[in-house]
Amino acid sequence: MNQPVLSIDIAKGKSVAAAFTSYGVQVKKPFSFSHSPDRVSSLLSVLAQLEEATTLRPTVVMEATGNYSKPIASFFYSHGYPVFMLNPLTTHELKKRSTRKVKIDPIDPIRIANAFYLGEGTPLMPVDEKVTELRFLCRQHSQWKALLGEVQLQFHSILDLAFPGYDKAFQNIFNPSSIQLLTKFPSPSALLTADKEDILTILMLNRRGRTWNEEKYAQLLGIARSSLPDPCGSQAHIFAIQNFIGLFKAYQEGITALEKQMESLVQDSSTYHLLRSIPRVADYCGNDSR
Repeated sequence: MNQPVLSIDIAKGKSVAAAFTSYGVQVKKPFSFSHSPDRVSSLLSVLAQLEEATTLRPTVVMEATGNYSKPIASFFYSHGYPVFMLNPLTTHELKKRSTRKVKIDPIDPIRIANAFYLGEGTPLMPVDEKVTELRFLCRQHSQWKALLGEVQLQFHSILDLAFPGYDKAFQNIFNPSSIQLLTKFPSPSALLTADKEDILTILMLNRRGRTWNEEKYAQLLGIARSSLPDPCGSQAHIFAIQNFIGLFKAYQEGITALEKQMESLVQDSSTYHLLRSIPRVADYCGNDSR
């Protein structure tokens, strides 16, 4: 196969490359380079030399190693070079089959080139920048939702120590009035000694009537009187509740910001509006995080 190739073994912050004019014809031995703009740009001269020597546009080949390979692959693609990505399992299998066990990195760009010449790898396809951003934001959203769920689980376990029975007063203890109530009165004794109007002012955040909130106030007092918190480490429990409330609010704000950014990216997408026109198809981001 008479295809010039620049093969790259990607690693974090530093990689190893080698140049070939065709299968088995290596014209530049493996050399390392850092991922600084200057050092990566210097590889363009290697590609230019390959093109001059063969009159063919060189192909850049590397393993798909996630965050490490993406910036390098995008750099060469943006400069007009075809980029092929290899499944790391492919080169790993080639390494296992090798009769000569070499433990140094320079041999890997050779295996990467050989795998490409043997027909392995898929071309890097252009992806709309907004789609790329949206994918990243979606992954962030999923991760933040998972972290929020973990915070909520841990918050429940601490609340059971500091204020047993509190969750019976609210269908969702993470609603704004409940969170603000626990912020000011995180223990039965704190609630029982609080001014009634202070409590009612917080409860009224739920936008229900005075009568309903009077009943809720009475229910909370009954729970507080019958609540038996763990006396050992009570101040530590209260401190933990306050910390978890801070984390909960921070994750909520972060998730809301992510959702707003995602929504702004899809407003110009005809596909998005088409999907939203289907009955019972909602936004990706539901209201459960709010």
